[in-house]
Amino acid sequence: MKYLITTIVAVILSTSFPLADGCGKHGDKTAMTCELGQEWNAELGMCMDTNA
Repeated sequence: MKYLITTIVAVILSTSFPLADGCGKHGDKTAMTCELGQEWNAELGMCMDTNA
């Protein structure tokens, strides 16, 4: 019985870490903040210079 409870607790704890990312939905998000003089280009997924 002691081994069964230990196994159940181990399975519950090990599955909580992969699910903490929301099933992998938010891990690929990037911060859309750029340095001064740049703006975010959603099509390219990167910061672009604003000066011409």
